[in-house]
Amino acid sequence: MTEISESEERIRRIGNSAYLVIPAYLVKSKRIVRGDPVSVRLLSDGSLKIVFQEKGDDEQ
Repeated sequence: MTEISESEERIRRIGNSAYLVIPAYLVKSKRIVRGDPVSVRLLSDGSLKIVFQEKGDDEQ
């Protein structure tokens, strides 16, 4: 799985929406592709945790 947290990556907020800026190396290496499933969680400290399921990963 590829995890991106708010503390590590850039989050852009516009109004009530938040946009995640995906690092270019993840896209260029094809680790993240448009249409991939994603899980978003709000942690107790108010930060976001975004998890991309990689091909071949089993759900845990």
